[in-house]
Amino acid sequence: MRFRRTIAVLASTAGMIVSTLAPISASAAYSCAPTKALSGFSSKSTKQLGSGVELGEVLFNPGVANPGVLTTKVSWAKGALSRINLVAAQAKVGETSSQYTLASDFGALAYINTDYYNEGSRFPFSAVMRGGKLTYAPNHSTNVVAMAQLPYSLSTGYPGSYTLKSGTTSVVVTGVNTGLLTAASFATVITPEFVPKSLPVHQAALWIDAGKVIKVYSKPAVFKVKTGFLILANGAHANRIRALKVGAKVSYKLPPIPAPRNVMVSDRVWAAGRVSAGGVSLSIRTVNSDALSQQANLYDANYSANRPTLEGRYTLVIDSGGKLKAKFWGGSASTVPDGGKIIQLGNDGLALYKAAVVGADVSVENDYANRSGLKLLEASGRGGDLLAAGKTIQVCYPRTEEVRPRTAIGWNNKTGEVWIATSSSGNFLADLGFRVGGSTIRQMTDWLRELGATDAVTVDGGGSTTFMARLESAIHRIDLPDQAWIREVPVGVALSPK
Repeated sequence: MRFRRTIAVLASTAGMIVSTLAPISASAAYSCAPTKALSGFSSKSTKQLGSGVELGEVLFNPGVANPGVLTTKVSWAKGALSRINLVAAQAKVGETSSQYTLASDFGALAYINTDYYNEGSRFPFSAVMRGGKLTYAPNHSTNVVAMAQLPYSLSTGYPGSYTLKSGTTSVVVTGVNTGLLTAASFATVITPEFVPKSLPVHQAALWIDAGKVIKVYSKPAVFKVKTGFLILANGAHANRIRALKVGAKVSYKLPPIPAPRNVMVSDRVWAAGRVSAGGVSLSIRTVNSDALSQQANLYDANYSANRPTLEGRYTLVIDSGGKLKAKFWGGSASTVPDGGKIIQLGNDGLALYKAAVVGADVSVENDYANRSGLKLLEASGRGGDLLAAGKTIQVCYPRTEEVRPRTAIGWNNKTGEVWIATSSSGNFLADLGFRVGGSTIRQMTDWLRELGATDAVTVDGGGSTTFMARLESAIHRIDLPDQAWIREVPVGVALSPK
């Protein structure tokens, strides 16, 4: 667990606050405090931060959202992954950084802290990825929240339009196997790869195959085609389809499958790279880690230049050109050379150490494996799942029902939107990082659902809770005033323009 700062004495006002917001008693276990909706409050405000990112805030008066003498401030930013990226804003591994610096250096329109970490060693608990590569991975699998690439296919459906023509009739057909008829006058196509068992509601349908009309359905179709295409339509498009004749020639082809789109995923990740030299290979099991595996352990330019690497059983020092610069039997706690890499080998590394020749090439593949199987672009550690496919995952028990600062990330992959959010007291209390006020976990879950999220995870809250936004070209704190105490952290996430 994180090493928590202790407070010997609190002022009488702070003492009153703490007692008011004490954890719920055991007798209240598994009961959820009610959630006050964000809508309908005059204190609700929104601002545009650029690239379509919206900043929202609601300030609940004392006793409204939660019992006690403190206000509850809910802050969030919403963006579309078609216009912004969720970026892992990371200090050098083994260091912490000012969160103002992290937000600024990674081009944040909005920013929150994310992963839990050890304040003594300054290493995160979970893996971090930037630009599709692991920048940090401990010697075991860890939970992450990630921006990933989701490829389109016929079975999953995809957007795109193509005009069907037959004689003087033209019908614009939009979407392939999406199962959506989104307007009063609309047409879409279904192919044999369509996964759902039932067709979407429609008014008329057209079965075409090999460039000809096979069947016209003046009323809804009730089956899934095994060959060709089934065009479903509503409104004026349905009337045009009804006018076609069986056997008529038709010009139509599927629109091309678009490039993968960015989505969010709650995932689990572990290092799965390889290092090879002299015909011998070994798996890489950690990246820039503070604990070594028995196999190969990679240190690269993402590792702090201010501290040596851990010392393995054997050490390979690789220069910026990918050649072995030096090797050490018995290991060496070396620093990473400029542009180069250090491979610290465990007990399984003897054969690789012997095969590696100074001056010869060493191949290093920094790769990963993950539970979802998706290609991950950016990732940071997370806590538990709050929402999954619209369903609440987190149960209520005394610890989650404590009113305290909370931080979370939500998303809706159907709409392509992502939210970062915090709850706090909203006030400068000079509380030395004790951090009182905020919300319960369930309340944060309910607020993200209200905003439109179907999936959500919690990240590090309490004294680490921080929300920042770029206002008038400068980074400002949103969850609390800028003069409030702030904790340095190793990693956060930024909503940054593409």
